[in-house]
Amino acid sequence: YETTFKPEYLSEAVELEKIYDKKFRDKKSGGYFLTADDAEDLLYRPKEIYDGAIPSSNSITYYDLVLLSKLTGNPEYEEKAVELNKAFAAKVEKYPTGYAAFLTAFDFDLCPSYEIVIYGERENPLAKQMLNVLNSVYVPRKVVILIGSENKNELGKLVSFVSDYGMVNNQTTAYVCKNFICNLPTNKVEEMLEMLKN
Repeated sequence: YETTFKPEYLSEAVELEKIYDKKFRDKKSGGYFLTADDAEDLLYRPKEIYDGAIPSSNSITYYDLVLLSKLTGNPEYEEKAVELNKAFAAKVEKYPTGYAAFLTAFDFDLCPSYEIVIYGERENPLAKQMLNVLNSVYVPRKVVILIGSENKNELGKLVSFVSDYGMVNNQTTAYVCKNFICNLPTNKVEEMLEMLKN
C-alpha cells in the first residue's frame, strides 16, 4: 500500500490478517502456529520464534500487526500485538540477540511513531514532492497515508481516522501526527519536515 497508495492493497492485507488469525492463532497460549488448524494432523503444532537467517513467522506477524494498527487506527491489531509480545517476552529477554526481527517489531510497537497523512491527488506536483521527500529521509516507525478524491470513500472504510482530514487553502495538505496526535496541517514541505524532526 505505501508504495502504490492503492486502497485495495491495504484491504487485501486486512483480509489476509483475518484468515491468518482464524487459522493460525493460538488463542490459548498466544502467538501463531506454523500450521493451520485445518492442515494435516501433526504430533504437535510448532510455533516459531527464533530469528535465524530468516525471521520467524511470529516476529513478522508481530511487526505486521503493529503496522496495520498504525495504518488503520484499529486498536484490535494493537491488542493482538501486545498479546503476541506477552507470549514470547520471557524467552526473548533471556537471549535478545536471537530475536532481532522480534525486537524490531517491539521497537515499532513501544517507541513513538509518526502517522503522516497527505491529503491530495497522487499526480499533484505538491503531493509528489511531499511523498518524494518522505521517501528520501530516514524516519523510523513512520507510516504514510495518501487520501485523494478517488480513494477517500474506500480508504475511509479501512482507516478509521481519515474522515477528520481535508485540504487546507484548497491545496495538497500534510498532517504529521505522533502517536495519532496531530500537528496543525501544512501546505509546505519544509514545515512538514520540521514537524518530523521535532
